[in-house]
Amino acid sequence: MHLIVDANVINLLANGEDLNFRPILDALQPKKAAHSAPKLVYCRHLQQEYDRASAKALALFKALDQQGRTKFIRTELVDRDMAWLAEHGNLRSNDTHIVALARQSGARLLCTNDRLLIEDFTNRHLVDNPRGNVYTTLDHVQTPAAYRRLIRRHCA
Repeated sequence: MHLIVDANVINLLANGEDLNFRPILDALQPKKAAHSAPKLVYCRHLQQEYDRASAKALALFKALDQQGRTKFIRTELVDRDMAWLAEHGNLRSNDTHIVALARQSGARLLCTNDRLLIEDFTNRHLVDNPRGNVYTTLDHVQTPAAYRRLIRRHCA
């Protein structure tokens, strides 16, 4: 399976010292070669946002890409879905590309701290079959064990 990491947390993820995001980093960089390890899904729009991130974040993205831990979704697929979402989606966030990326890639786990994007990603009218789940540190309701189960469910 695959996951999407929003640009607003890529620096926290790349830092590696933020324990909240350690399970995501561990899943993307397994200690042993694992065929079932998740891939970071991205599109041109998200890559442009990553390019503006910290040097550590950019290095992490490039390392994951070189290790075969990323999956690029064609621009025309994402752009076409973005156009449809702009007309029919009634999104609350300004992250149409993230929702379109999920719809086109099948990724149903998003790592973000953007409240409006969380609302869009968990809206069954926008991301469904299966519904989108979010890994976030905005609410500390989830326990570390619950986060690990969430990662296993979407990334195994």
